[in-house]
Amino acid sequence: MTFTNSGATRADPRIAEIAQIKDAAERARTLFAYLEDWVPPGTGAAAPETPDQVEGSRATAPLPALPPQRPAPLVPRFEDGQLVRGGGAPLSSAEAERRAEDGWQALKRYVGNFRDAFEISNNAPLLKFLDQFEAAMGEAYDPRRSIEIGMAGQRLVRLSRNAAFLRELPLGADDDLKGFAEEIDRYADRFQDWLDYKADRDTAGRDAAKPETVRAARDDYLDVAEALRTSPEVEAGLARDYRDAVDAATGPDADDIAASGLDASTREIGRAIGEKALQEITSGTAARREIDAMDAVHDQELAKWKWRLGGFAVVFLRRQGPALRRLALRFPSSLGWLENVLDYIGAD
Repeated sequence: MTFTNSGATRADPRIAEIAQIKDAAERARTLFAYLEDWVPPGTGAAAPETPDQVEGSRATAPLPALPPQRPAPLVPRFEDGQLVRGGGAPLSSAEAERRAEDGWQALKRYVGNFRDAFEISNNAPLLKFLDQFEAAMGEAYDPRRSIEIGMAGQRLVRLSRNAAFLRELPLGADDDLKGFAEEIDRYADRFQDWLDYKADRDTAGRDAAKPETVRAARDDYLDVAEALRTSPEVEAGLARDYRDAVDAATGPDADDIAASGLDASTREIGRAIGEKALQEITSGTAARREIDAMDAVHDQELAKWKWRLGGFAVVFLRRQGPALRRLALRFPSSLGWLENVLDYIGAD
């Protein structure tokens, strides 16, 4: 096989070199090995983009769309650079706020009186739901907890409408539980956040979060919860409340109330951090080539300092990219939009 002074040798210097090999067998082997991945000169793929070219193309690419804020048990917001708990739409007047706080105090007393008035120590479902309701109420009146109170209260409301369950209660406890359920509904329904959340939940799509699908994604939710817990830019209380929501929605006794609540809270946490990440990139405070460095060594003090200046959200999403992508694929109607954000910032 000879191919000196051919079109190929004139077009490709490497082929010209191979043509000069004297041993025919060696020349053929070398040629075939070279041609296995050969790209004709002038027709190959463009050279890889430089970091500046990548940054420039990202700057001109359209921003991915984010969903509007929607009701959720946990609605975060950024305040002075920290992700904190938000939500809690104000009531119509100071008088309405006063009545709401009075209602909260009345519910607190109702729980204690119900426990004292009836022997229910052997009624596991009722005791568990009362404990969950008290935990949702918190230690003081807080309108930001209206959705959590409404969610926990719905379990007691369901029991109050279960004729078979009511027959198992001590004499008089059935009527008291019904009255308690009515007070729970009356209290929760005064908050627009709760009313909007119920309407949003009731119109969820076919892929709405169910206990079994949420439980199957426990590891991904835990990854997100741990990243929130270990991030100094995240309020400790918000991280703790999210981890509690993960445990409630993925545990052996999880129900549809907890599952839909975790799905909604994850959506809103992702939306808030995604919005912040796009702001960081479009404002120039988080250049991709510097994010790569922060992502690699963010635990070091210098990296933490740079992160606080304007890179937390992008780095958070990039580090949690695999877990968030799996959640987005599992729940496309609530989290599918996250894939475009992760693509835009270069997350795995």
